Amino acid sequence: MSSHNNESGGTKPLSADILAGISRMGTATKYSRGEVIFRESEPGENWFIIEDGEVALFFEHRKTTKTLSEGAVFGELALLASGHQRTATAVAATDTRLRVLSPDLFETLLGSDPTLLAVILRHTSRYLLDSEQRLVADLRQTNRELEQSLDFLRRTKEELNTAELIALTDTLTRVYNRRCLERDTAGLQERTGNTRRGVAFVLVDLDRFKGINDSHGHHVGDLVLKHVADALKSAIRTHDLPFRVGGDEFAVLFNGITENEAMELARRIHASIGSLRIELPSGTLTVTVSVGGTMYHPGESWEEFYKRADRNLYRVKEKGRDSIAWDAPMEPASHSE
Repeated sequence: MSSHNNESGGTKPLSADILAGISRMGTATKYSRGEVIFRESEPGENWFIIEDGEVALFFEHRKTTKTLSEGAVFGELALLASGHQRTATAVAATDTRLRVLSPDLFETLLGSDPTLLAVILRHTSRYLLDSEQRLVADLRQTNRELEQSLDFLRRTKEELNTAELIALTDTLTRVYNRRCLERDTAGLQERTGNTRRGVAFVLVDLDRFKGINDSHGHHVGDLVLKHVADALKSAIRTHDLPFRVGGDEFAVLFNGITENEAMELARRIHASIGSLRIELPSGTLTVTVSVGGTMYHPGESWEEFYKRADRNLYRVKEKGRDSIAWDAPMEPASHSE
């Protein structure tokens, strides 16, 4: 099960004496809770000491967060390589007071206090070593995700070039997009006419997703969407096709399937996403989804097929969300922990 990891701490904080020596050279700046200090991929010009409060670092490419508290140093790579791309998004987890330090401090300390500079460099070197070790772990995870993505690509009967692949894939969640769905449903009648097994379609809508964005910010919302997509993929078969069809709405097209099999996979999707536990600096976040599904009726149009699944999805929302609706009666869905 994919989950949002929380990394607390990191390299050992600098001593109070060292922090005091550095702080007198910086500028005190206050940030309100939820305020972005810097964003991932922005050029790093300054580094920071937390004098009061907490800061959350969101590593979006790794789907992890790190919570830092009073006395912690972050963004220190700017000391060695001003202008480098930030590797995380920093957000004030509470009302926070920071000491902002410019990369010019390196030259200042080199001339006035080389001993202090050596201590800072040792601290930064430990950070770089930790980062390198995490990078190795990230590469292994990326390799696993790449293998999974290749499995999805092998489902299609046509070979896609790079431009076509980009055009048919949702860049945030790494599942297919609405354009791909519309292309893949063009031959529904021919597909169902050649097999005794049918085609099923489910719509998966995140419950109260706007509240997540409003309470935690869009950077958390994006992370939630990534985790939901991963949970969705883990619940379906290798040759099923997952899509992101809207902001917080996903879909799956099942080929060569019976209705009982399709309903069971709908239950698995509902339970897989419902069992997500996403750790944030403010606590554990859970999500639920509403699911509407249906089987394709030979001879009908794609629009009729889609509208029936959408009507079933709407039935779930009318009854309070966090459930499944199908054309045929279904047993109540329950989350698996």
